Amino acid sequence: MKLPKKIRVDNYTYKVVPIKNQNIISSNKRHKHRKLMGEANFPKQKIRISTAWSRDEVAETLLHEIIHCCAEREGLPHDEHYVGRISRRLYQVLKDNHLKF
Repeated sequence: MKLPKKIRVDNYTYKVVPIKNQNIISSNKRHKHRKLMGEANFPKQKIRISTAWSRDEVAETLLHEIIHCCAEREGLPHDEHYVGRISRRLYQVLKDNHLKF
């Protein structure tokens, strides 16, 4: 999947940074040793996405990080378990119904 260079969420523009490694080392000090497929950094307005996975995994990971950004901007809780469940279901609905915006 070709990643967009940036994503707008509300009044904020997040730079999308493709990472060629299969796993991303978290930049969050609390999760320093976690290996991730993607990560949203809210203060820096940056989304890092590993491109070493399948097209569907990269696309779903991007959607996952976008959901984190939306929830952060709305002041909603966005723990990994919840966002993971929502992003998987939403991605499947979009894909199965050939929805593109």
